[in-house]
Amino acid sequence: PSNIPAAVEALHPGDKWTVQELTTPGYLLPLVESIKRGQAIVVSDGSYKEGFGTSAFVIQSLSTGNRVSGRNIPPGPSSIQSSYRSELAGIAGIVNVLCMLGQIYSLQEGSLEVGLDNEQAMKSVFHNEWDPSIKKPDFDLIYDIRQKIRTLPLTLTGRWIKGHQDKEGV
Repeated sequence: PSNIPAAVEALHPGDKWTVQELTTPGYLLPLVESIKRGQAIVVSDGSYKEGFGTSAFVIQSLSTGNRVSGRNIPPGPSSIQSSYRSELAGIAGIVNVLCMLGQIYSLQEGSLEVGLDNEQAMKSVFHNEWDPSIKKPDFDLIYDIRQKIRTLPLTLTGRWIKGHQDKEGV
């Protein structure tokens, strides 16, 4: 693919949900160059209420402000939705966008720190050496994310960010 719309179209049908809504600047090269230099930030947040989850994510250059942002709805019935699954959905979106940028721009190096306010989701993706048991809730997302991270020529690390700092007493 030569651009983001073409890359989204070329995604495996099972991955398209991760980039249901995607906003990109017209020119992505400054963001890609920032990723190569380790000068981009990545943040995701998931939300869950009454059996319905969503997530949003941003990949942004620290030097130019160029960014890609996205939103998605985690797959599956309401009985398996949770704030944890929503957070994983945001990570899935990030990883798929990075895969697309890699394909379009032949991205071969770089590092990113992914900021998340769900510490368990961060640990399950970035800090576990073993793949989860197939019986574990959210195995589908965790396994898929880890497999894709392994194929990226980038170094991704997770960072827990204390969430809901705007709420008194939290």
